[in-house]
Formats: sequence, structure tokens, C-alpha cells
Amino acid sequence: MLNDAMQRLAAARSREEWAEAATICEKELGDIPQAATCWRQVIEKEPTRIDAHDALQRLCAMSGDFTMLAKVLQHRSKIVPPDQQRAVLTELLAVCRDQLDDKAAVAAVEARLAELP
Repeated sequence: MLNDAMQRLAAARSREEWAEAATICEKELGDIPQAATCWRQVIEKEPTRIDAHDALQRLCAMSGDFTMLAKVLQHRSKIVPPDQQRAVLTELLAVCRDQLDDKAAVAAVEARLAELP
């Protein structure tokens, strides 16, 4: 089973099927850091792909990588429809304030929230 998953992972990587590779890493191999790396590859190639942001956001939160989580939320806040921006920015604000204790980032997010209609 493990050998089969490793072979399919190698094949997915060679085809640059990063979403497939990410799923194999996470679901079959339990390799969360590698799954996150694969999802970052997806986002690099397709910056507006929401499912990739969803997955990377979930993995960052699950693994406690709050710096990367903040980056994902920051990028996501720029690509979601306007009616979703407030929710994403509110989550980003919480991460910057509660997990990163980054006062400058908190101020920047608060300013962006204040600009929203």
C-alpha cells in the first residue's frame, strides 16, 4: 500500500500534478509538510485556485504554521469575491493578533477592514 502510494506520488510529481500529489501526501502518506509544499506549487501555478487555498489554509492551521497561514489568508483576501473579503480579513486579523502577536500586521489588516463597504 505504501509503496503504491509512493509510486503514484512520484508519477504525479513528474507530471506536475501537484494537487494529486498533495492529496496523496496528506491522505495516504500522512506527510502534512509535503502536502503543504505541493499545495503551494498549485497556488504558484494557479494563484486564483480557491480549493488550493482552502487546503493549504487547513494544513497550516492544523500544523500550527501561523506565519504561512497569515500569508495564505493575505493572498486569499485579494482573490475572493468582495462579499467574502471581510470574513477572510477577520480571520487574518485573528491570526496576526492571537497567534503571531504582530502589531504592524494587525494595524494593516484593520485598515483594510475599515476600507471595506
